[in-house]
Amino acid sequence: MRSHALYGEPTGETDEFGQPVRYPWAVDYRGAAAVVYGRTPVPRASWLNNTLCLDTGCVFGGALTALRRPEREIVDTPAERVRYEPVRPLATEAPGGTDGRPLALGTPRRPSR
Repeated sequence: MRSHALYGEPTGETDEFGQPVRYPWAVDYRGAAAVVYGRTPVPRASWLNNTLCLDTGCVFGGALTALRRPEREIVDTPAERVRYEPVRPLATEAPGGTDGRPLALGTPRRPSR
């Protein structure tokens, strides 16, 4: 339950690094409330369906990112150094382009319930 709450629904697959592949729920989100979250490092924070992942991997040498409200302005500053080596390398851009989608390897599938 803890893993589900922290990281989201697993698809049942693992990536090439042995990590569970998580369903990219933000792709399907259509709610009116803005959802700002972390724990899924992305190369660059950007809005996707009124959701924003602010985890840009600072501890892994990425950036420290914040959201200014109510302007919805994203600000960041590069990490000074790598403090922890990631299990999988951070990509230079998000899958499918630079739209800030959560990092995932392979084709995600909605888990069965």
